[in-house]
Amino acid sequence: MTLRTALPLLDLAVAGGERAWRVVQWIGGRFQAGGKSCRASGSERKPQVMSNDDERGETGVQVSVQGIRIPTGLFLTPEIQRHMQRGSYELAECRALWHELRAGDRVLELGTGCGFLAAFAALRGAAVLTVEADPQLEPKIRQVFALNGVAPELLIRAVSRYGLARRVLRAPDFWATRTEPLDGSESPGETLVDGVTLPALLLRHWPTVVVIDIEGGELGLCGVPLPPCVRVVIVETHGAECAGAVADWLRAEGFELSLEQVSTSPDVTTWRRLLGQ
Repeated sequence: MTLRTALPLLDLAVAGGERAWRVVQWIGGRFQAGGKSCRASGSERKPQVMSNDDERGETGVQVSVQGIRIPTGLFLTPEIQRHMQRGSYELAECRALWHELRAGDRVLELGTGCGFLAAFAALRGAAVLTVEADPQLEPKIRQVFALNGVAPELLIRAVSRYGLARRVLRAPDFWATRTEPLDGSESPGETLVDGVTLPALLLRHWPTVVVIDIEGGELGLCGVPLPPCVRVVIVETHGAECAGAVADWLRAEGFELSLEQVSTSPDVTTWRRLLGQ
């Protein structure tokens, strides 16, 4: 059975929960447990809030965020650039990844943004599949990867429960860009993007760590069974409804909230799978 033929079967079977994932595990055959910390493959210093000075490189003025170089002239608004220069950009997620990554980890990131977290994880030895809904960001993300000497797999798709195409609602600050379902009122000038389901991505990459930041889209993922290979979920929720639904979903899947980290953002939480789950 090929991956191409397995994906439709997975989407049909996902409602079967644990039994379906046993089939997936047999198809993938790539589940690995354990592994020592991979912090030695990257920086030994825990990410801290720090000032990051601009520097001029081959692609023009760059800002360094936790060691990741990002060209400022590409797509950074003054607001985003201020966060990067202060070192506070995606700091909660960055700290969570630093703390949780182990050697041999496979990271699935939903919501690439500028490519910062994907590059951060890749530099620490993780195999990364990152998914971004806005096609306009693709060349900019790839430039960030090239500038930092990493090559995560980048997929331009909107992640949703049923994998349908969606409309991209682009915001001036890229971190606020989101998608919504098509309703027949689309105009020729709008950006539409093909969809993909979370189960299809899980089968494709068989991740140990899942990072989710899709501007409220996490609500539509609640209830999707997570395969046994997933050890950690790092998620940014948007609003009380999303936070409650995500907590119920992950607890039902056998995860518990990690209280070890002092998050710089109460909306960013880390969930670990309970032993034996």
